[in-house]
Amino acid sequence: MSNESESRTSLRPLVFACAGCSHAGRLAYDVAQTMDRQGVAEMSCLAGVGARRQHFLNQLMGRTVWVVDGCPIDCAAGVFENVGRQVDEHFRLQEFGVCKKQWSPQQPTATELVQTMLRQQANAAS
Repeated sequence: MSNESESRTSLRPLVFACAGCSHAGRLAYDVAQTMDRQGVAEMSCLAGVGARRQHFLNQLMGRTVWVVDGCPIDCAAGVFENVGRQVDEHFRLQEFGVCKKQWSPQQPTATELVQTMLRQQANAAS
């Protein structure tokens, strides 16, 4: 990887997702993967942070951190509370019409959620 590519990657936010057992947890994980594939953010390992593995804790230094939680329990954000690291952006899928216990064909896809989240974030920044 070239220095330019490494530099671009290090500037992207790190995104961590809940991967709970409900549909919403799976969708949160899919949202983070979509962000990574689109080059919007770099997905990293929530379990590694929760386990306090040094590699993942070091990765947080100087980086913007985004968290995607699938349900109102906010487990992914709780991991960062437990390690004493503030989250820069916390996306809660229930705020975007995702139900934890029941999948519905009217619920947005991961791609639609990413687009909506990024628009919301841009509007909040302006």
